[in-house]
Amino acid sequence: MRQSCLRFASVVVSCVFAVAFASAAEEPKKVAQDAAKAAIDKAAEKVTGQTPAAGGAEQGGMPPTMVPGPHHEHLKAFVGVWDCEVKMFMPGQEEPQTSTGVFTREMAMGGRYLHGMYKSKFDGMDFEGAELMGYDVARKTYFAIWVDSMSTAMSREEGTCDADGKVFTLTGENVEGGSGDIIKTKSVTKIVDADTIQMTAYKMVDGKEVKQMELICKRKKAAA
Repeated sequence: MRQSCLRFASVVVSCVFAVAFASAAEEPKKVAQDAAKAAIDKAAEKVTGQTPAAGGAEQGGMPPTMVPGPHHEHLKAFVGVWDCEVKMFMPGQEEPQTSTGVFTREMAMGGRYLHGMYKSKFDGMDFEGAELMGYDVARKTYFAIWVDSMSTAMSREEGTCDADGKVFTLTGENVEGGSGDIIKTKSVTKIVDADTIQMTAYKMVDGKEVKQMELICKRKKAAA
């Protein structure tokens, strides 16, 4: 009986020493990790003026510039599948060219960006475009990026929305498709209601707005 107790005591002591040695081995690693985290937090605080904890536990303590906020909530109104009617206003033509298409939009990367894919036919050819829209917290500006199958250029515009998040006005300098010239552009997108979006695109000519395109999107109705 006594020998059994001694053996048991020996095992317990061995376990205690094993844990102690493991903890001692891990301590330098933990110290290094804590030091690295402190350095990152200090750098983030210097850049943003706020501590990383301001990002909230749900964001992993990220700096505010890395976290989606109220402006990103406005973008959620665009989410869905939309039937679109397009009017293109061409120079020298009294009547606009018309086409229809489908715009599919969704929020991506933790609610940071609105991603859209557009498909239609234009002049009898298949046409597709891709959109990325977001709000840059650091620069305090909305931005929209567009590429499509009839150009090798990327279109980018930046701007603001009204207080209600219903009207987005963006401007930029982009390539005009036909001429290849760099022109000043402007787009005004209105959330008319929960099921209707209207976007009008302009180019600036001699300081005046010239309408290039009008896009009306209606939320696609679910199949009966």
